[in-house]
Amino acid sequence: QWLVNNNNNNTLIVVKDVDTGDPTMLLQAIVRVKEENAAIPEHDIVLNVLNECLIEAVDDKTLVYSCQVWATTPDVLPLRPKGGYIPSQLTLERDGIQFQHNNILSEPQVDEFVGVLQNAIHETEALIRQHRPSITLGESTFAFSEICARGPLRFDLQLKQHDATQALVRNYILSQPVIQEQLQTWLHCNSMDEIDFDVSVVYSKPGAEHQAWHTDGHYFHDKVGTYAVCLFVPCLDLSHETGYTQFWPGSHHSEKWMGLGKVAELTESTVDGICCRKGEGIWYHYQTWHRGMANTTLETTRLVLQIVFKQSWYVERDNYGTESIVPKQTKTSDIDV
Repeated sequence: QWLVNNNNNNTLIVVKDVDTGDPTMLLQAIVRVKEENAAIPEHDIVLNVLNECLIEAVDDKTLVYSCQVWATTPDVLPLRPKGGYIPSQLTLERDGIQFQHNNILSEPQVDEFVGVLQNAIHETEALIRQHRPSITLGESTFAFSEICARGPLRFDLQLKQHDATQALVRNYILSQPVIQEQLQTWLHCNSMDEIDFDVSVVYSKPGAEHQAWHTDGHYFHDKVGTYAVCLFVPCLDLSHETGYTQFWPGSHHSEKWMGLGKVAELTESTVDGICCRKGEGIWYHYQTWHRGMANTTLETTRLVLQIVFKQSWYVERDNYGTESIVPKQTKTSDIDV
C-alpha cells in the first residue's frame, strides 16, 4: 500500500477477463521518493520488505524502489473485469450486489424512519450510560444483544423487538410487489410466508475510520443456495465525506477468500455504494465481502437502515452479543442469608 500511495503513475494493475488459477501479478511499480518525504511506516516487516525493494539511493537523497506483487489463493479470485464494473449491470446472483435506484422509500417515508431510528439510538445509548458506566461510547469495544460497536464511532443497533420499525418495514417495503418477487427468487421461496427479516440501523459518527473487510454470514455446506440477503437504505445522500459501503463483487461465491480484502483494494476490484441516494437501495448477498468507509464530516452521522431478509430457518447468532445492556438483577430469594 505504501508503494502504491507513493508511485509516480508507474503502477501496472494486471487484471484478466478469465482467471485460470495461475499466479496473478497484481502490480508492478518503480517508485522514486525524496527520503525526507518518504514517511516510511515504522513497522519491522514493512521496513524489511522495502529494503529488499530498494534498488538505488541517489545522491540527492532520492530513493528508488522496484517491486512486483503476485498473488496465489486457494481459489480463483473474482478480479475486476477489463473496462471496470458498470454498477447498473451488477446482479445479486452473479456479483453479490445489486443497486435499486428507483426509490425503495419516498423522502417522507425515509424521514419517518429517521425519527424512529434516532429515538431508538438515543434511548439505547442512554441505557448504556446508565447501566454500563465503564463503557465510553465511540471508543470501547462491546457486543450486547441490542447493539454492537463495529469499530470506533461505528455502531449496529438491532431493532428486532422494536414494533414501530417492524411495522414501517412491513408497510413501506414488504408491501411492494417487486420486492416480494425479488426476495422469493433470490431466497428460493414459494411465498413470503417462508421469509423472515431482521431490521437494524447502522450508524457511523463523525470521525469513524475505514472498517475492516468482513462478511456478515456463514457458509452452510449442508444448505443449498442463498439463505439471506441484506438491504441497505441510506437515510441521507451519501458522499465521500459521509462515507459509504465498499463491496467486493463476486466475493460471495467462496469462503476461501477470507482475509484477502486488501487484494481487492490493490486490484481495484471494488464497487463503492456512494452512488446511492437517500431512499434508494443496495442489495447484497449475506456472504459478500464489504466494509464501511470513513466518515470525515464534522457533525453528520451516517444513518443507514439495514434489513436482513432470510429463509425462516436462519437465526442470527454471531453478529451480536448474548448479554443485554441491562444486567439481570439477582432475585432476593436467591440470596443466602
